[in-house]
Amino acid sequence: MFDYEYALNKAKEYLEDSEIPLQITYEGEFAEGWFFCYQSAEYLRTGDSSDQLAGNSPFLIDR
Repeated sequence: MFDYEYALNKAKEYLEDSEIPLQITYEGEFAEGWFFCYQSAEYLRTGDSSDQLAGNSPFLIDR
């Protein structure tokens, strides 16, 4: 069984594999683990909708 710190580190590692910089925007915990939402770092910095990701969905890290 994994703890939150492990899950957060795995989530960050997963996002670092992207070709564009991504940031976690929201996270939550449920019985089976944690979920992480993310968005383009450029969109979060500028608010420019042309930098916003489309079709991305939260991903899960199991306990």
